[in-house]
Amino acid sequence: MKILIVNTSERAGGAAIAANRLMHALKAESVEVSMLTRRNNFQFSILN
Repeated sequence: MKILIVNTSERAGGAAIAANRLMHALKAESVEVSMLTRRNNFQFSILN
């Protein structure tokens, strides 16, 4: 299964923290997961 988590910010705010925790937990279970964010050091980014 492939999962894409979409969030406004990579690290700022509660939703970003929850999204990061979710992404890391899914990766620990060997799920293919990426996160698409609008705000971080770059304009848009996809984190794997």
